[in-house]
Amino acid sequence: MPTEPRFVSDVQGGRRKPQRPSDNERKACDAVVRALEALAGCRRTGAHSPEDLGAEAQVEYMFDLACVRHAVEHTIVEAFAGQIRTNVDFQAFVAPIIAALDHNMPPPGRFNLVFDIDPSKGLKLRHIQEAQRAISRGSRRRPPNFTPKARSSPHEITSLSE
Repeated sequence: MPTEPRFVSDVQGGRRKPQRPSDNERKACDAVVRALEALAGCRRTGAHSPEDLGAEAQVEYMFDLACVRHAVEHTIVEAFAGQIRTNVDFQAFVAPIIAALDHNMPPPGRFNLVFDIDPSKGLKLRHIQEAQRAISRGSRRRPPNFTPKARSSPHEITSLSE
């Protein structure tokens, strides 16, 4: 059931976001169906995704197993209200900062930036961009009395990464 992620425009933020949070939904559905196949002692037939056929179906995957039609839908449960949206906003907030700092920090070293869980909450786009620029500029400055430590390993990462 491999699929390519599809994108739609997020009207509010002008960002592109996947229609599905990830391809892991299909992988999870496939794992459930394989377990059902093992229990039934037979293989699925007539398997397809109504979404891939352009249907507005409320299910992720349909198939027949032992002459019985089945439908599987993957539902995401958030640990807290707005978790998925907060994660999308967080990634959008830190991506330009990571891009600006990656490979632009003084070696040697490892640099950690810590943010609140929702750093752009309540900010207008102009203020978000100002904050991103200020964090990028401020993070490049070497603090007073900064003494870099020697690397503990020749393979230690010396730049930011996602």
